Amino acid sequence: MKTKKYLTLLKMALLTSAAPLALQAHAEAREHNKSSQLATGQYITPTFVRGAVQQYLNPGLPAYPNFVAGEAVRSQLSPDGTTLAVICAGHNSLDKPDGTVDTANSTQYIFIYNVAGAHKAQPALAQVIQQKNAHVGLVFSPDGRTLYAAGGKDDAVYAYTNIGGSWVLTST
Repeated sequence: MKTKKYLTLLKMALLTSAAPLALQAHAEAREHNKSSQLATGQYITPTFVRGAVQQYLNPGLPAYPNFVAGEAVRSQLSPDGTTLAVICAGHNSLDKPDGTVDTANSTQYIFIYNVAGAHKAQPALAQVIQQKNAHVGLVFSPDGRTLYAAGGKDDAVYAYTNIGGSWVLTST
């Protein structure tokens, strides 16, 4: 009986001592989420931007409807602020039902989002580009009509040009 009372007292003591720590951590987290303006005029937000949304990078592969591409390593906003490109440079290996690697779909991906107007708050996936290999490099040309993506172990830079609203590989 004494052991049971002792354990109850011990639990109460632990909970009582943990409450102030939890409140302090909550207060620090609220302070931590505030953005700070840098000398360049840009903002740094340690955890997230208020109003930010998270979307899964699902390339919409018919054979793998629930597949989510991994390792989003870089995002780039077009100069006019209407297009957002996100490049993945992860290990996106997919296996067929027979256990062999699905080479055609085991690639890297570039996700192109429309972030203009109403889509600023809720980006709309406009296109998914499959690229055999990728790395961190991703940049738009100054006029925003060409997107350059690093080719990773291919030792290449891929150039995609917006032709009629679709991004098409135009040179390597």
